[in-house]
Amino acid sequence: MSGHIRHPRDPRQSVCGQPAADVLRWETEAPPRSGYTCEDCYTLLAEAARPDDANHRPGDPTLIDALRQIVANRQHAKINGVLVDL
Repeated sequence: MSGHIRHPRDPRQSVCGQPAADVLRWETEAPPRSGYTCEDCYTLLAEAARPDDANHRPGDPTLIDALRQIVANRQHAKINGVLVDL
């Protein structure tokens, strides 16, 4: 089994969402190497490491992308200090 990267904001799961209890091997190198870690963990690492509070200027086109990500993940997030949920 390939290694997984621990989620920086949730120690109970890996970046790809695999529960920590089910992970047999953690990737410990920083930065992770794609040949030694779960492909999902490697591709989602940047998204998982982003700060909880995203800041967007009024009219910023990435605001819509952040809202779409909240819907896709079915999880809440803070945007400009406001908690946004489904």
